[in-house]
Amino acid sequence: MAGCKATDGTQERSIYISPDCAVLNTFSDNTVPVVRSGDALPTPAVSITEVGGLAGPVPSPSRLDELVSHFYSLMFDTECNGERHLVLKWSQDIYIKSGPAHDVPSRLNAITPVLEALTGIKFNLIISRKRANIEIFEEPAYPFDCFVLYQNKPDGSFDSAQIQMGKNYPASERTECLLEELSQILGPFNDVTTIKDTLWRPLELKTYHSLTWSDAVILRTLYDARIRPGMHRDVAMPIVRVIIGELLVELNR
Repeated sequence: MAGCKATDGTQERSIYISPDCAVLNTFSDNTVPVVRSGDALPTPAVSITEVGGLAGPVPSPSRLDELVSHFYSLMFDTECNGERHLVLKWSQDIYIKSGPAHDVPSRLNAITPVLEALTGIKFNLIISRKRANIEIFEEPAYPFDCFVLYQNKPDGSFDSAQIQMGKNYPASERTECLLEELSQILGPFNDVTTIKDTLWRPLELKTYHSLTWSDAVILRTLYDARIRPGMHRDVAMPIVRVIIGELLVELNR
């Protein structure tokens, strides 16, 4: 589960909110309002049809309306009975400090190639905390929990994030924890029930434990260069519909 965001008009500030939506802590001392649109990374060069490691059915063009609605729910609704107005996404490569757990680097190496192929973002595992913009950590107060905190820049691009994976989180679920939180911190924050063939569903309603073809469509749409960080949802959604339509045709040739 990704942290929620507090909304103040068209300005959005990132804070961490627990699964029951009680505010526990701010990510940093100074929250950052989004005041302008930023620049997007280039659209990934790898065809979505060439991305490996995806589960579930390949969505057909008849699901266009469903996937457009799904994109909106993932990006602009929240699990805290609120809503967002602006697109948040990365516009830089990601540098991950893996934290104290010895199993994290190998698990990350298994899941980052598919994320790189879908988004065009380069994921780098590093030793120096100073250079990291994502850090895996173990918060003692949450030994059985998995969640993510994040901070954005004024242009709607992500600046940094922290993924909490509790020390006592079950070994059989640790790769899924990292995959779900790392993929959601790319932008599709919410666990939703708009479709069944997705990793991003509430825990009690899980149907898949890895990224699906429908998830791939969502991530590739978000990381198309036509979708810019900081873009208002009213501007973004007509473009989203065009991109998803293009991807569904490409997948079903």
